Amino acid sequence: MATRNTSWFESTTRWLAAGCVALGAFGVIAEDAAAQAIQLRDGKVLVGEVLDATSDGLSFRRLDNGGLLELDWADLSTLHAERLKRLEGIVVEEEGEVTVLADEIVYAIAGGTRVEIIGLVLDRKDGFLQVKQKSGILPVKQADVKNVRKIEVPVFEIYTKGEYYQIKLDEIQPGDDADKHIQLAEALRRVGLYDQAEQHLVRADELGGGKQKSQLEGMLARIRLLQEAAEERGLLSQISVMRNRKEWTKGRELVAEFRQRFADSKLMKELERAEQKLESARERNLVDQVRQDWDRTVSRVAEDQAKEDDFSLTQARTYAEDRMAQDVFAKIGDLLDIEAEEVENLWRQRLEAGHVRATLYSYGIGSWLLGDDAVLKDTAHGDAAGQTVGAGDSAQDRELERIMRKIREVQKRGRQLAQSGGPGGAGSGEVSEEDWWRDASRQERTSWLRSYFAEYGGQMEVVRAFASECATCDGLGHLVQLGQSGREEKLRCPLCHGTRFTRVIRAR
Repeated sequence: MATRNTSWFESTTRWLAAGCVALGAFGVIAEDAAAQAIQLRDGKVLVGEVLDATSDGLSFRRLDNGGLLELDWADLSTLHAERLKRLEGIVVEEEGEVTVLADEIVYAIAGGTRVEIIGLVLDRKDGFLQVKQKSGILPVKQADVKNVRKIEVPVFEIYTKGEYYQIKLDEIQPGDDADKHIQLAEALRRVGLYDQAEQHLVRADELGGGKQKSQLEGMLARIRLLQEAAEERGLLSQISVMRNRKEWTKGRELVAEFRQRFADSKLMKELERAEQKLESARERNLVDQVRQDWDRTVSRVAEDQAKEDDFSLTQARTYAEDRMAQDVFAKIGDLLDIEAEEVENLWRQRLEAGHVRATLYSYGIGSWLLGDDAVLKDTAHGDAAGQTVGAGDSAQDRELERIMRKIREVQKRGRQLAQSGGPGGAGSGEVSEEDWWRDASRQERTSWLRSYFAEYGGQMEVVRAFASECATCDGLGHLVQLGQSGREEKLRCPLCHGTRFTRVIRAR
């Protein structure tokens, strides 16, 4: 008797497995009897009943000996695990998987504030773009538009669920064709329109099931499982939408809401995946924003300090080396509404995130404050004007030449002043570093402080340095003039103070 039962089980198992293979899916074998065949990674087929399924795995009771197995999804063959998870309602198809081509419009409003919206440009008339958004039609004045580009966005960024359903209905036009009703149901399922999908599957069944008649029962079972977790899936989809909209705070709030409302959900692993995607996208976006805001924030912080009359050169050096970075982090944090500590972490990740364009920083005529060795450090000893900076840097080449030209103009005025014996000229005696700093213009102090921070503040990397001969003394470090005895005398250059060069760096 035992032998007969074993033989029956083995033959039945082989028959079920063969039938499943032929159908191309190891799915539900008998819905009412709950008998299912599952295939393990090693190819072995087990027949029994799935008692429970979560994102972690499944509980399976064997039909042959009643044994209970706790299996991870990795224990099953990849194809079968994927299909069984779908049947059990474990896999989530995000709204982001179904996209439409939309328009990203950047325009300015009163006061020059830039606004960025996503929609569909339906028409251009009477000087306005008619932009379709989910909430309705928004007219945008064409004269205010800065840029329009095509991007892929989730369907529900543009359409309401009702609009999208009507679009697919008009596109497929199922009529009395069972296969088209199934096609429409599948399209609706992918975007979470489960109620409508069920209606079309039922209609397909009423029409005889078409070419997929044998699969209809499983499709309906799956849709009903998805309906049971509709609220959970809706929240997951909203998290995806918030990620695409770059609304990080709202996305985080939805993650917290899911955990509070559905603590025992089978979709907890899917929530973890959605949260990871949200945080990764947020981090990438913030790294980009920190990089974009960095240079102008450094300049703003430097200017705020340089304008203070009692801010000495000694204080400037100490500030750039010790405290300026924290002020920059704090100011960017205020701009992005995040903590300064996070800005600091994001800034450190900038080089890992991809290409970072270096910016030019000039010490100007204050280069001499660095000292002879520091002015020439890592340069080609004054050959900056002839150096090439690599393909693709032509814009920065022009910027470098602009800086050098400006320095030469200042030096030329200094030469004229020196020759005339005016204040600070060759005949006026030595000028101390602190005296020079006190009398320097706000722009000169700002440029020097931001350059010193870039090189010595510990937050940036100098990728190239340039030294240009002082135009006042032609790189000699001194001027020659006739003394009272009629003999030539060498006097230290009043612009470069004997260092002979001015310094510009490229840092990132």
